Amino acid sequence: MTLMQGRARSTTTKLRDLAAQLSSLDRELKSNAFLDEATLHEFRWALDNVRMTAWTVSELLNARRSRKNPQAAISFLTGERLRRFSQMVRNLSDDFEQSGTSWPAEAMRDLANSFILLRERLGAAGESQPAGRGA
Repeated sequence: MTLMQGRARSTTTKLRDLAAQLSSLDRELKSNAFLDEATLHEFRWALDNVRMTAWTVSELLNARRSRKNPQAAISFLTGERLRRFSQMVRNLSDDFEQSGTSWPAEAMRDLANSFILLRERLGAAGESQPAGRGA
């Protein structure tokens, strides 16, 4: 067995073990109302990142197995991320419109900073597009 195969087998074992642990944790979360909110938030963030990474790797493995162009798979994944982001922005906009409550200041600053970064990146991407293809 090569080093690469050993790592793959080790990762596969970890994934199986973690899937079993997550199933158990799912049952515990459903029955425990007394959880530390900060820890739960951190867990949700980490879980979402792992889920997106697993999905991306799965799609790239699919492309490799079916002998598709990996760049086409990456383009598909980017399109899906854009679709997901667009839906989240629409949902958040609806929340802002319908909610009569104030929003946490730190969360609003983080959101504003994220949009500033996105605007800068979109500007740079637009500048690198050939004439007639940019936004």
